[in-house]
Amino acid sequence: MKKLLAVALFVFTAVLNSFPASTNQPPTSAEQLRSEFEAAMKAKDIDGILALFYQAGVSNKNIAWIHKSDWSKAFQEHPRSHLDGLAELKPRFEEDSYEKVANGFQMKPNLSVQGNIHATFTLGSLGPGAIESFLSADTYIPYGETNGCFYLAGTTIQKIYEPKVPEKILTVKVSAGLWSEPVAFTGTYTYVQNNKEIEKTINGTNTVLETFWGDYVKSCTVQKTDGGKNSVKLEIEVSVIKDPKEKILIPTTIFSGETTSTNDSIAYERKN
Repeated sequence: MKKLLAVALFVFTAVLNSFPASTNQPPTSAEQLRSEFEAAMKAKDIDGILALFYQAGVSNKNIAWIHKSDWSKAFQEHPRSHLDGLAELKPRFEEDSYEKVANGFQMKPNLSVQGNIHATFTLGSLGPGAIESFLSADTYIPYGETNGCFYLAGTTIQKIYEPKVPEKILTVKVSAGLWSEPVAFTGTYTYVQNNKEIEKTINGTNTVLETFWGDYVKSCTVQKTDGGKNSVKLEIEVSVIKDPKEKILIPTTIFSGETTSTNDSIAYERKN
């Protein structure tokens, strides 16, 4: 479940962290950081949230994925938006979860990550016929400690290569079927980025979502490991940004396969 929204790690941390730092004393424990973040989210205090990010090494020229104005607009347009439950402290992920490469830019935390703050936020809106709809997203925000103070990790961005072609947003999703029992699985996938093949493992229970930038997914194989009745489904998507200002992604499913047997695997191989 840790990678329900892989990009979410950088949705917050790739925020343009050039806003003025808070004049208040930074948190001196992970619990205090969690508590202040939770309070700011509940109050929809954008400045309070941004003030919790570590600023060192973050340039004004960084690529911003979510701006201060975006959050303010969302909160104004959806007054019933809310933080679901409480923010939680979670363990850190593997090292490569915190470093992303997209279109030639390398993005990584600006301090050593000790763990994550997990939060689920719901944006509510009124649709046709005054029927209210909600969009809910899980967000994992890395945090760390420096000089006795705790911060949400900011993001440093460095150009490391010039893409030969514009890269796409690629997604590998493995999910459980309709049975209530959990289903475990394991597998590998290979994608191409800047003419380089990169191989990753994928395993978990019920749902795992891997999102990354690259040219294309070359192959993927997934197999059940639990032997239960529930099925496991593999989907591979390619997304393009329809409107950069509105940040609207249009996904296209290029593969969908399902299996109920631990003896069978789901395999995808790109056709040239």
